[in-house]
Amino acid sequence: MDYKHLLFDNAASIGIGKILARQTDQKHGGFILAYHQINAHLFRSHIDIFKPSQIISLDEIVQRKKAGKTTKGLYAITVDDCYQSTLPDLCSHCSDKQIPITFFAPIDFLKGKPLPGMLLKNIIQYIPGQRIKTNEGETDFASPDHVNALYKRLHNLIYTEKEIIYMDEIHQIIRQLIDNKTVSEELIFQYDQPVSIDFIAKQSKNELLSFQSHSITHQPVIALSENELTKELTESKEILESITNTKVNHFCYPYGGIQNIGTNAQKIVAKHYDSAVTMIKGRLDSAKDPFMLPRIDLYNKDSKGRALLKSIKK
Repeated sequence: MDYKHLLFDNAASIGIGKILARQTDQKHGGFILAYHQINAHLFRSHIDIFKPSQIISLDEIVQRKKAGKTTKGLYAITVDDCYQSTLPDLCSHCSDKQIPITFFAPIDFLKGKPLPGMLLKNIIQYIPGQRIKTNEGETDFASPDHVNALYKRLHNLIYTEKEIIYMDEIHQIIRQLIDNKTVSEELIFQYDQPVSIDFIAKQSKNELLSFQSHSITHQPVIALSENELTKELTESKEILESITNTKVNHFCYPYGGIQNIGTNAQKIVAKHYDSAVTMIKGRLDSAKDPFMLPRIDLYNKDSKGRALLKSIKK
């Protein structure tokens, strides 16, 4: 049991948490929230718990950061991947309440290509008990240890390597699961869908709703050559600007950890964007580089107390 989070989930502790969060805010500046999929009711409760901090756009908080102005008492909201289960409700709520919000859109995902992690999640659901042969060899997945080992190995490859390194193996496994009648093709390719490009085009007419770059293929930038990364940066910008008819100035690194980004990508990103956000935890005063901005990640498991506790991260 996570006693720290449990402690922050009662009314008295939330009161103390808000005091600590305000103190952190005064010492370490504002922050950027990072969502992927979030229940609309919980999203509203998070917004409520961070009061009286003021929500401003990502563009504004970045410009303040770059100009050396304070971000104390301010925060921005970002949402990665553009899931159908999340965006319509958030767009509606933020429009009604006049809340600026930024969505990071991976182009290939919008066009119908599943993210590799989604396929891996489905494989792990259906592979137990199966004997599968790939170029890596033949494995009996009756053993939970073999299932766990497969997940860890492919997960690591997805987060650090180009798709060409591992996608053939993923498709070999999927084909055998289908051929063995373990799962139907429909189910193995069932995943959380993105919103449509038409949806983004329509919503982007609202100045509060900003759609920014999350690359074309959602591959970790550490695995890409300079030419490959430049292509991802420039083409995703061009496509999104043509969809939204607005400037695309901000980039979100796929997966977002230092192990997924490396140390060379920032200079390349800086040639094409005003900032880049990560999944590195922290507040804005801890960031020296506007192309390695930290965020505070929140999920459906994060109650108001957990959200407060995460925001105290410096």
